[in-house]
Amino acid sequence: MPANPWELCADVRPLEAATQRWDELGALMARRGDDLVEAARRATEGWDAAAAESFAEHRREVLANLDRFTTLAAQVAGSLRAVSAVLTSSQKDLDQAWTTVAMVPHEKVGESRHLVFKPSEDDDRGKVARGQAEAEEIRRRLTLALDQEATRLRAARTELVTVRTELMTLTGSRFPGTLGPAHEVSGVGSVPPESTSVRGASQAGVSALPPIAPISVSMPDLTGISTSGVDPLAGAAAAAALRGAAARRSSGQTAPPIGGMGAGAMAARAGTMSRGMASGRGGGSRMPTPRLERTSSEEAAARAARDKDAAKETAREAKRAALEEKRAERAARRAERRAEREAEREAERDTSPHRDDPESDAEPVDPGEEVDGGDPAARRPLIEVVHEPAPDADHGGGRR
Repeated sequence: MPANPWELCADVRPLEAATQRWDELGALMARRGDDLVEAARRATEGWDAAAAESFAEHRREVLANLDRFTTLAAQVAGSLRAVSAVLTSSQKDLDQAWTTVAMVPHEKVGESRHLVFKPSEDDDRGKVARGQAEAEEIRRRLTLALDQEATRLRAARTELVTVRTELMTLTGSRFPGTLGPAHEVSGVGSVPPESTSVRGASQAGVSALPPIAPISVSMPDLTGISTSGVDPLAGAAAAAALRGAAARRSSGQTAPPIGGMGAGAMAARAGTMSRGMASGRGGGSRMPTPRLERTSSEEAAARAARDKDAAKETAREAKRAALEEKRAERAARRAERRAEREAEREAERDTSPHRDDPESDAEPVDPGEEVDGGDPAARRPLIEVVHEPAPDADHGGGRR
């Protein structure tokens, strides 16, 4: 419950200043778009080459994002204007409701000046109850209106971040500041490099043209709008209103429009062919590659990915080391078994002395062979055949 339900204590002047600032910002972006169209018309007048189509496509993308930015600036200005209007009208309704309880005895106590009624009659008590109910209803409608405008502002902020990223990619420039609740005022700016080179094939003679009009703007921070968030937005709007306009850079030299034939002649004298090919002394300059800055969340995600990859690599190294250790253990066991087998063989040879003696493997020699001098013909047979007459040989002869 607020100290005084009939007082909002809201100063809408910072909101009005922020609304004016956003209107000026939208008008400035519209003028920058017109300047870009005029500069592109001068650059492409009489330009008939393959790079002309790339230049036109690039220009259309930039203009589309500038138009989106202008539209979003108008939406933000409209939402801030609506917030200021609803706060003013709600305060008027509360002032009107206060008249019904103003005559009831009351006082403000404490440092917060809390309103305390001291009704002495039932009629006064009824007035206070009805007045409080009416004030609560007015504040409820105010809260709903502020929540709706806060939703619109958050959607516009998301779109602005997208447009900012697109413009950074297209122009290769850096937008100073960030869109976040941690900064009271943040800026959006684009300062293109001192060159009119575009993506695509290079075209001789284009570098002689002046650069496209620079874009340098700033905008206040967009925070959520609610009954408790009006003061931060008001402070941001006041700070944005007090900031001076950025110094505009202007080119001191203006080159006349150059057609395709004139550009080709200048390129030939400068040592460059009509298609931007190097012809001896130099080639066409290339546009620097745009580099997007990472946000804190993207940096954290990248760091987490790197840590995860490092952990995986460490695990792989540990597995590889364990595998190598197992292989070394198996090789050591095989060598140990081989040494044991060799030792067993040596022990068997030591325990069998005649195993390797060539004389022990020879057949035994008969003593008779030694006497006969080893001649096989002179050797006596082991078995001798003896022929004896039959017992009845003589008896048969006598009978005849």
